[in-house]
Amino acid sequence: MPKHNFKVGDLVTYKDHTNNNIYDKSDITFISTDYIVVCIHRELKSEGEQQGARSPYREVKILVFKSYWKQLIPRTK
Repeated sequence: MPKHNFKVGDLVTYKDHTNNNIYDKSDITFISTDYIVVCIHRELKSEGEQQGARSPYREVKILVFKSYWKQLIPRTK
């Protein structure tokens, strides 16, 4: 079973196993025993979009399952 020392908020670089894209400005937003959620893109919504929204940000997140945790490279020291 893969082990990790990651925490929510840690900065990581992720190399996508499906297309070899590298996401070097990513951070961890959730950790479970089976997967880690990584935010690979975040941008501020317009003022109009922010009204009534739960978050002021538009985010793209991916699930990294346990078998691919080795693709997560820590950037937080």
